[in-house]
Amino acid sequence: MVNQRQWLTSGPYALHFGNTWYTTSNNKLILSSTGVSSGTDIFGAYTQYTLHWIAGFYRWQTAFKDYTNENIIIFTQTFSAALIDTSVGNYNETISAFPSFKLDDSSPLHYLSYYGVCAVPQTGIWGDKTNYISGIQGGTPLALFDSELNTVIISPLDQFTSGILTRSPVLNGSLASGVHGKIASIPAGHTRSTIIVYEEGVNNAFTYWGSLLLKYAGKKPKTFDDDFAVKYLGYWTDNGAYYYYNTEPGKNYAETMIDVYNYITNINLPVQYYQFDSWWYYKGSTQGLVLWEPRTEIFPDGMKALTAKMGNKPVALHNRWFENDTDYYTQMHFPFTIESQYALPLTEEPYLYFMTKAKDWGLILYEQDWLSFQLLEIESIQTDIALSENWLLNMNKAAQQLGITMQLCGPFPSQILETVKMSQVTHIRASYDYQREVYDPSQWAIGHTSILLDSLGIFPFKDCFWSNGTSQPGCAQPVCQEANPVLQTLVSLLSAGPVAPSDKIGYLSLENIMQTTRADGLLLKPDVPARTMDWTFSQGFLSRPTLLNLTSTYSNHILQTAKTNTSVNWYYIFAADTLQQIQLDPSTLGETDGNYYVFDYFQTPTGLSKFSSLNPLVIPALHPTGNTVSFKYYVVFQAMGNYTLIGERHKFAVASKQRFNSITQTTENETTMTTISFSGAESEKVMIEMLHTPSMQIEAYTCTAGSTSKLVCSETTTAHSCKCM
Repeated sequence: MVNQRQWLTSGPYALHFGNTWYTTSNNKLILSSTGVSSGTDIFGAYTQYTLHWIAGFYRWQTAFKDYTNENIIIFTQTFSAALIDTSVGNYNETISAFPSFKLDDSSPLHYLSYYGVCAVPQTGIWGDKTNYISGIQGGTPLALFDSELNTVIISPLDQFTSGILTRSPVLNGSLASGVHGKIASIPAGHTRSTIIVYEEGVNNAFTYWGSLLLKYAGKKPKTFDDDFAVKYLGYWTDNGAYYYYNTEPGKNYAETMIDVYNYITNINLPVQYYQFDSWWYYKGSTQGLVLWEPRTEIFPDGMKALTAKMGNKPVALHNRWFENDTDYYTQMHFPFTIESQYALPLTEEPYLYFMTKAKDWGLILYEQDWLSFQLLEIESIQTDIALSENWLLNMNKAAQQLGITMQLCGPFPSQILETVKMSQVTHIRASYDYQREVYDPSQWAIGHTSILLDSLGIFPFKDCFWSNGTSQPGCAQPVCQEANPVLQTLVSLLSAGPVAPSDKIGYLSLENIMQTTRADGLLLKPDVPARTMDWTFSQGFLSRPTLLNLTSTYSNHILQTAKTNTSVNWYYIFAADTLQQIQLDPSTLGETDGNYYVFDYFQTPTGLSKFSSLNPLVIPALHPTGNTVSFKYYVVFQAMGNYTLIGERHKFAVASKQRFNSITQTTENETTMTTISFSGAESEKVMIEMLHTPSMQIEAYTCTAGSTSKLVCSETTTAHSCKCM
């Protein structure tokens, strides 16, 4: 029940084994007894209702916990004895349905969920005729919400990669949660849980849901400091990059990468690490991994010798799937499961072996790609209930021992959920491979997927991009010009994940890239990834649910005075190809009316407008032209006293915490002083705009960063001024 209205009605429960369905619909799944108990676990006090079932010779137990102080219900399946011959041969079906819910077209609900590679968002109207897509490739988590954005989220709580949330054909299209339909057997003692949470607001509900999964798994959300590749500017060579399977004419990869490094150094672009994609290691007949070491024709002197010529900058290294004749099995005899084309490690040993070698080369980030491909192509992953999870956890275990972080690329939603158990995963690709051939919002419209990833404590990665809009001759892709270089750069920064330019030598845009970073390569980020705003979900009830490209994020600071510490936010609003006019006010950002101002980032000089319920921000309808995206980017801030920080106007995140350390206001002898403490690379010039509120005058100052850098603004009854100190 949500607000005295029933949203979900129980459907049939089911268990399959021995080529027979035992369901409550066909009366072969028989309820033998029930029980009620109470207790306390990691989520607090609960009442548990236990259901004991008879399915032929098998005894099956299910239960659900209703929590006293949390808006959650947890459903559990327990297999006390082993169960064999469970598969129905279809991984889009389930073999154990509990809970199960009927779909009703009379329900006035919309949904948001994820499906396919990199968790593509899907939204629509919920009901029996819904377009919701589910199965092994996605459908989880599933958020249901009404016009007031009361939101319920359903997902597995554990056993993510062997589980499924799906519309079951056997159960007449009911939404069912359980073991997916190709699992061949279930061991004794196996348990799995499904969680349902309630919260007001779609974004709030996802944040609450994700915090519960993280708490249950014992993982803390990742921070910028947890991953060098998230914290600092990098240069990437993955698919879509200029040097993806492409070198400078007449040169090998080692010579090309040295040229790239020298060019970047000469233009003073503060790249702090380099990513090498799949072109550098030994591959086999299916283009999977044979040996994760540099091919001699690629790096003749090895990778360590190469990085020594590149300033000993650390590296991020890509990996694919294993060939069935990989050296790690045929030569080194590590334990693998071997199939007709592919192989899968059974322990962390091969990962630990080659990661240890690579760490000596400067490895800081391990990128595991082609995750969804392996789930679909390797039969043993599909049939063994533990293998898929163990594979991911063994990978993580090796990286954890060596202090290496991980990026997952190309995952299905179930593999993304598995990261709550993976301490080393800091970020996940939120978009398809970067390309320039056709107009493709999936390259940059990542706000919906960022809701999912950020809720799980992981940074989204937009993928590499070209920062320059000029044609870059000699590229290996069909189209050698980026139509939207500013947008690509901006979205990368707002994602709060890695920023990964990948242009040709001579074509990196300093103007665009330097809007993301300090002079030492420390990225100037918002506090959290930009997420699709709740306004878009409300708007869907006035027209139709769509994946509208409207996101927001923020930088938070504490205004310190002699008497109070006040939390204040600088909001960053991004809209692109919206096709409709949008009207926002402080309530859409979770604020009440106050002394707020808004400006268009790309409008110079800065033009401020009041921002309130009576003075809303009106974003015009934005329409693409060919491959060119139409977008707007706004900053909202609150005036505080006589002097207010507007920010560093030539950086996308104008008030980033990586630049501004503290804001204080003091009054003494009729002089009010506002002190802005900031940091940067030694001798870096920092251009700061301040608003003198009484006169509404915008003042610009260029200060030099040092160990204790400050801009001090003073106001007396007769004068006001600011000074760099």
